[in-house]
Amino acid sequence: MSRLPSPGRLVALDSLRGVAALIVLVHHVSMTAPAVSAAYESSSGSSSCRSAGGRRCRP
Repeated sequence: MSRLPSPGRLVALDSLRGVAALIVLVHHVSMTAPAVSAAYESSSGSSSCRSAGGRRCRP
């Protein structure tokens, strides 16, 4: 059963939101795997360290 989108909604934009949500979900799930999360923690000098205010970065 298919519903028509509300007036003013863009179906393509809704699809893009769904893809973005799926990417975020996969990223968060991958961070629960120790081998994957260790790769993020061991990288030094990445832009994510600077954007996080250096809280998780080692000198």
